[in-house]
Amino acid sequence: ISQILSFNIISNPTLLFARRPSLDSASGNITFQVNQEHRGVAVIRIFVEDNGGTNDGGVNRSEERWLAIRLQNRDFVPPSFDILNSSIIFHEHSAPQLFPAIIRNIFPGTSLLRKFYEIEISVAEGPANALQELKLYPNQTLLLHTYPFFYGHFILTVTLKIWTISNPLNYTATSGNISVDVLSVNDAPDFDLSNESLVILEGSGLTSISLLYNI
Repeated sequence: ISQILSFNIISNPTLLFARRPSLDSASGNITFQVNQEHRGVAVIRIFVEDNGGTNDGGVNRSEERWLAIRLQNRDFVPPSFDILNSSIIFHEHSAPQLFPAIIRNIFPGTSLLRKFYEIEISVAEGPANALQELKLYPNQTLLLHTYPFFYGHFILTVTLKIWTISNPLNYTATSGNISVDVLSVNDAPDFDLSNESLVILEGSGLTSISLLYNI
């Protein structure tokens, strides 16, 4: 006589599920619906019983098998990117510097939702008078243009901002730094005169005229 088998499932904790797990013995499929408000790990204990009873020392229940179900945030793989050159060196008086595709391998993170991102770059540390122009083009080419007589060190911060279309004001961000050193050029001192010919009227008192520039 064939026996009827029934599978039993015990889940703990139950709050991770909007619909508790159930098992179809014919297909072997487990079915459940997670609770979107919770994260964590649920331990599922599964055992099978038959209808043969326990008379004469019989055993009608199997050993338990355990299954762990981990409910993770959709963004369990965080956003990331690579900086091709995190240390830049050039000399003062240089023409505008271009660094093609300095930001690479942009990954907005794992999600079932469609994501949008943008990359921002700013001076994180250093003198305020270092840069005439700082720009990151859509192809991730970096433009750096320092003032002619500036030399020294500053740090740029690159920030990757991620958001979804359903929540554009709530974004996540990850960042990285670029170190920039502008080396001094050992050239001769120089200056210019604002006027190479002065006419002073007789009888003039103490005279003061702005004469030097581009020192």
